[in-house]
Amino acid sequence: MLFLAMLTSVLAAFPDITQVSTNPNPAIPGSTMTVIIQLENKDSTTQKGVTLKLEDSYPFTVKTTDTNPNPDNIGDLSAYGTAQATFTVYVDPTAQNQTYDLPITISTSK
Repeated sequence: MLFLAMLTSVLAAFPDITQVSTNPNPAIPGSTMTVIIQLENKDSTTQKGVTLKLEDSYPFTVKTTDTNPNPDNIGDLSAYGTAQATFTVYVDPTAQNQTYDLPITISTSK
């Protein structure tokens, strides 16, 4: 049973999510997938203290480790700069063949 994960931005003024990829795609229930998110600062000023967080939302559970924290502290993102974050997400084995949302929260210390 396979399905695609749809990711949505919950809070974002700057920076913006410009690319999301998942592997495998489509996701496989009962296994983990890697979620890679690219951020871009489309503003002419540095964004301070950028943090990116994935929210647990059925059928997804974010798996954290020392090397894959959630939230991921990106740090300062220079004017017109980009950054990338990688997460490991477990997909519940009861998930059906449909599209689910995986909420993403972006915050800055301004």
